[in-house]
Amino acid sequence: MKFLLCLLTLVSAFFPVSAQVFSVDIDPSDPPEGIFSEEWSEMYINGDKVGYTHTILKRRGDEIITMEDSFMNMGRGPTSITTISTTHTKESVDGTPISILDVTREGDRTKTQNIQFSPEGATIEVNDGARAWTREITLDPGFVLSWSFLLELVKQDLRPGEEFEAHIYVPDIVLDQTLPITTKYIGEEEISIRGETHQAIKIEQTLRLVFLPLKLSVWINHEGKLLLMEMPIGGMDITLIGSTEEQAKASFSPPDFFTDTLIPLNRSIPENASTVTFTLHPHGESMPDIPDTAYQSVVKNDDGTASVTVRRGELRFTEPSAVDPAYLEATPLVDFEDPAILNLVNQADLENLSQAEKVRKLVEIADNAIAIKSMDLGFATASETVKLSEGDCTEHALLLTALGRAAGIPTRGASGVVYFPLAPDQPVMGYHMWAQIWNGSEWLDVDAAFGSAETAPIRILYSTTDLSDPTLSEDVLTIAQFLGQTTIEVVDVTTPEN
Repeated sequence: MKFLLCLLTLVSAFFPVSAQVFSVDIDPSDPPEGIFSEEWSEMYINGDKVGYTHTILKRRGDEIITMEDSFMNMGRGPTSITTISTTHTKESVDGTPISILDVTREGDRTKTQNIQFSPEGATIEVNDGARAWTREITLDPGFVLSWSFLLELVKQDLRPGEEFEAHIYVPDIVLDQTLPITTKYIGEEEISIRGETHQAIKIEQTLRLVFLPLKLSVWINHEGKLLLMEMPIGGMDITLIGSTEEQAKASFSPPDFFTDTLIPLNRSIPENASTVTFTLHPHGESMPDIPDTAYQSVVKNDDGTASVTVRRGELRFTEPSAVDPAYLEATPLVDFEDPAILNLVNQADLENLSQAEKVRKLVEIADNAIAIKSMDLGFATASETVKLSEGDCTEHALLLTALGRAAGIPTRGASGVVYFPLAPDQPVMGYHMWAQIWNGSEWLDVDAAFGSAETAPIRILYSTTDLSDPTLSEDVLTIAQFLGQTTIEVVDVTTPEN
């Protein structure tokens, strides 16, 4: 599952916005022509170097251009994925937003996102090499981007203990709305970085999403240069350290996040299990909320743990009741209007099948459509997956969702953890994505990656999504709360024999 890749993409989008600083002798109301600020920093996760960022502030006439480059390399089992992103944000000298151009390269794939701002909002154009789409959005006035955020920070002239709130637009986190961000000036303190002591100014920031606040701490020196930035998410400590270009680009070996995030289990689960009860032990003070579903019942225990009982799936359909039409709509990720998807559905001859038979057929099609089961792709839309015939659980889930919606069956994405034996004597759970279909009254799990329409009781669901957001930020950040923060124990298993 590509949660870590998506998470780091979101973090790299947020970090430079908060890390941009400039020399204290620069007049922010009239900065000089050309480059007047440049920052290099190294990115680490739990002490392992995964990439670097490079940020430049440049004036060109009446425009301020913020240029942000990020490089990330992450191991995923036997493979690794390199992601290179370049973002140019244009604003007027007074902070009025003009445009954002973002180009992300991942292996042989390139995605370009062009955002043009107007007084009413923005026009977003995206081209991922396989397809292009355009969206008009409305944004509340008065939001900040990069340069305008810095102008607001200077304008506030905060004293220790003071804070201010703004609304910031970070499209890689949420595409169609601005987000409240609180900045608090903590004051001066001494910090140690790589064995060296620095006098620093500390700032704390909180970017508030409806589902999860992102919190970070920033230390800058008295010349306005970044020293250190820390953002803990779940069990991950994500860090930027100010550096030289040479330090930032120094060679490093990407950690194997796929293996590192596997959760060992105390026992195996038999293939014929009817129900499995898990106990989840939080490493922190509290357990994030886990939803009840058609196949999953959750009880929060007095000791802070959670008991999750999962039942084997059964395709059953009831008289249809109202469901959000979003689960039948095409989206940039679930692009079922593409001929590649429609051809698969038309060739399936679903017309005379029952609903259960249709679902089984669609699961089979989604499973067979991906001939190369690999983790080499970073992220592919449903139509790309058909054309490439390659992917892992994410591609299976998006493709099955697209097929379901094309066939008129409300379908959505589901995420959590799934059981599998890493080796005969090594049962584990790993982060996973699958799909859910609406049976008329509730959502049922279906998993093309496992080729199952009637799923085994081996999944714990943490999050669902209508897949309208092409960044998958809500889903990714919900899952991030559990990363490295939960121990899972199998406490009971029932089979047909007992």
